[in-house]
Amino acid sequence: MKYIILFAVIVLSSCTKETTNSVIVDSDRNLDKMNAFMNGAIEVDYKHDFRVSKLNNEVPPRVSPLLEERKLIQYASASGDVMLQKYTEVQSTISEWAGQNENDRYTWVIQNTSLKYLRRLFLIENQSLYVSEISFLLKILVNTKSVDLDVLADAFQHCNLNLSSGEQDRYFNYIKKLHDHEIDFIRTNVLKFKEKYDDSTGPEKMKYLAYGKDLERRSKACQYTRDLLGIEITSVD
Repeated sequence: MKYIILFAVIVLSSCTKETTNSVIVDSDRNLDKMNAFMNGAIEVDYKHDFRVSKLNNEVPPRVSPLLEERKLIQYASASGDVMLQKYTEVQSTISEWAGQNENDRYTWVIQNTSLKYLRRLFLIENQSLYVSEISFLLKILVNTKSVDLDVLADAFQHCNLNLSSGEQDRYFNYIKKLHDHEIDFIRTNVLKFKEKYDDSTGPEKMKYLAYGKDLERRSKACQYTRDLLGIEITSVD
């Protein structure tokens, strides 16, 4: 497993070539969704898949987001012009909520909004104009323990020269630790998920295909991060 990333992608990609003739579901609607997923029609590129940290188990479930949370989510999904126009309000709200985030009350909306503003706006425009915005959102993501590796790596790459040496070390070490954790997760689960996929049928088979595709996305994000920041992977004999 010295080349674990390539190995994981090859193994997990092979899952998408399986047919779904043996899949049994309760409705035609679910069957259509499963067939589309199994045949690769539903794909999520790792650079457009906004991964948010697992929330604290003590967070009480809410039926729907609060009005203020919905506003931020809408702004982060709007056109670039609207996103930029609303950013001052977004930044102020995120700063306030980050200081009131006991038990991850606002983690989901903070991270989701920050990730989308980076990936959909500040990291695709003229980055030199938005260094302070990228730095701010990177700090917010690290402080809330974000797990979206490729966005963190991109943000760090674009703003690291404007950070203090202490911030550089802190953010790089966080990204490196997250990368290593992802690699360990892939190594631990790639063969297990493939075996479960091969041995299962129906909805259970779909579940392990989804797990496999998640590992594939994680693998690609790790490779992207290493290429961008020069992080080395530990070989396993």
